[in-house]
Amino acid sequence: MHHSFLRELAEEIRKLRVESDGYGDPGKFGKNWVSRFLARNSALQSKVTKNIEVARKEVTEAQIVNWFATFTRVVKEYTSILQENIYNMDETGLLIQYHMTDVI
Repeated sequence: MHHSFLRELAEEIRKLRVESDGYGDPGKFGKNWVSRFLARNSALQSKVTKNIEVARKEVTEAQIVNWFATFTRVVKEYTSILQENIYNMDETGLLIQYHMTDVI
């Protein structure tokens, strides 16, 4: 998530807490709040995102084959995953039913 969105979420949470406690205006976080918050919470990480086209070019055919092999193994292992509940999502947002017979 963008740092600006993290800040907005934190401000909303603080605003709700301040209002429920009956205090006045909660004010705003300082300009370095996000970096200090991330430093205090080491489990969270900040990462620069890549353009999807750049990220796509970094994927190898071997990685794709491995992903489908892992996917097929997991679906076979967990029999509660039903074929009618498996879908593929393309970039347009169109849901296309995924046919397990294509990979099994």
